[in-house]
Amino acid sequence: MDYALSIASEIYDRTALRHVCVDWYDNKNLKEFYCNNCGFKIYQEKITKKGKLISAFYKLK
Repeated sequence: MDYALSIASEIYDRTALRHVCVDWYDNKNLKEFYCNNCGFKIYQEKITKKGKLISAFYKLK
């Protein structure tokens, strides 16, 4: 994941591209990785009544 994020970061720095699409699973470890370790900010989330994440948009700060 670190390698994939480094490539996305390089693209972010060198181009006007400001959105990166990643596979996402409803997993607390991934949320921890993206939001706390990599600097992504929660922009929009859609969660079912049972608390399951069905869609999300996180933006790199």
